[in-house]
Amino acid sequence: MKMFVRQQIASGDIADEFVTSAFAYLDAAERLNEQMSSGSWGSDYRNAQVILWLTFHSTELLLKGCIAKTDPTISTVGHVLPMLRDRLESKIGKFDLELPFGVEGSDGTPEIEHLVQNHVRTTHERLRYPTDHKGLPWPGIEGFSPQLFAGTLKSFRKEAEALHSRLFTSAT
Repeated sequence: MKMFVRQQIASGDIADEFVTSAFAYLDAAERLNEQMSSGSWGSDYRNAQVILWLTFHSTELLLKGCIAKTDPTISTVGHVLPMLRDRLESKIGKFDLELPFGVEGSDGTPEIEHLVQNHVRTTHERLRYPTDHKGLPWPGIEGFSPQLFAGTLKSFRKEAEALHSRLFTSAT
C-alpha cells in the first residue's frame, strides 16, 4: 500500500504549488478524455462534465499560480477565467493562452451581452452543480465530444507549458 503526504507549503512556494496542481488536474483531464474516447470509461455528459471541470480548474490554478509568481501581493481570489487572465496580462503583457471556456455568438446587444457575461461568471458553478443558487436547473443544452476536446486539451497543454517556462523556468 502506498501513502502520499502533503508537506507543509512554505509561503515562497505557493506559486509553484498552484502550477503543480494545475498540471495534475490537466493530466487527469487528458487521461479521462482519452479513456472516454477509447470507450474504456463511460461516455455520458456527467462523466464529460468531470473532464470539463478538471480542465477548468487546471486553467484557474495555472492563472493563479502565474499571478502569484509575478506578484504575490495581487489577489488570486475568484473563478472567472477572463478576469484572472486580464489580471495576469496586466503584469506580464500579452501571452498565448486560449481559455478553453469561451463563449461565442454575442451580437453586442445588451440582452445577449448580459447572457454571455452571466455564463462566463457562472462557468465554474455550471460544471460542478446541476442547479444555480436558486435551485433552478441551468438553462440550455450542453454537448461534449471527447475526440474534439482532445484538440482543446492538446493546445491548452502546449500554451500552458510555454507560459510556465516563460515565468518559472527563466526565473531560476
